[in-house]
Amino acid sequence: MPIPDREQQILQSHAAFICEAVACLQNADGRARLDELLRAARDNGWAALAGALLDAVGNSDKATEEGWRKRGAAFFQGKGRKASSGLRQQPEGTLPTGGGAASA
Repeated sequence: MPIPDREQQILQSHAAFICEAVACLQNADGRARLDELLRAARDNGWAALAGALLDAVGNSDKATEEGWRKRGAAFFQGKGRKASSGLRQQPEGTLPTGGGAASA
């Protein structure tokens, strides 16, 4: 079985991180594990991803949620494939570290 290209490996890693974070959020006792995940994300240079997750978790603005819902629906209907293009623009296939905060 061939090894996935670098971008695909990064996407798979991010997907695993996000799935585990969501599992922590769904579990009342998951906050300590979520804090560990966010620190690990920060340490791996994924501060922007950790920050985006924290923003999503803390969001209470219905208009923002509706925007996310619409973008998600468009993506899955094949209308928003540009969403992954930002990853290609980062050096060495990494996410930007200047944004987002992982201060958990």
